[in-house]
Amino acid sequence: MNTTIASLNNHSQSDKLTYLVIVGLCYLAFLAGCGGTGIDVPPADPTPPTVTLSVIISGVFEDIVLTPTSSPIVRAVEQDTTIKLLAVARDEDGGVKNITISGSATVSCTGGGLGQKVFLHYLASNPDPNDPEPGDRAITVRATAMHIDVSNLIGLCAEDFSLSDITGSFVATAENFHSGTATTAPFTFTVSP
Repeated sequence: MNTTIASLNNHSQSDKLTYLVIVGLCYLAFLAGCGGTGIDVPPADPTPPTVTLSVIISGVFEDIVLTPTSSPIVRAVEQDTTIKLLAVARDEDGGVKNITISGSATVSCTGGGLGQKVFLHYLASNPDPNDPEPGDRAITVRATAMHIDVSNLIGLCAEDFSLSDITGSFVATAENFHSGTATTAPFTFTVSP
């Protein structure tokens, strides 16, 4: 535990808060029995896991939760925005092998009649470290999170270039132990100067 606390000292308050929220949610899931005791991995699992992607945008008080059947969501955000993504996977009848948040962002800049584009790829993952076989124990809930600071993206413009726009898009994908997967609809954000 001391290693975790020491490593948190190198992160921003916002990162620490995200970490504490995730730990709190995992603890609540454990208390509710949503993965604390686990399940024996079955020989077959015909149903995919469920997956949600919750989005928290700084300064915006709106519930944004995406599922595989949601419509895609696009939000324009300010340049000083932070975006927190929390993905949760559940598979009560077979266990969760992995949960990921993946996405990309494009930062477009202009200066002196020239253009610049920076492409970024993101991945946050929480796989089962034991890779259990049928009959082994596995948990039924997994979560992972990601933090995006838009002002850091603006800083990617080269000297003497200014921001034209930023577009980022993210999804969460859950996988069970029999290759059943589910992916949320995408969350996309845009930033203009």
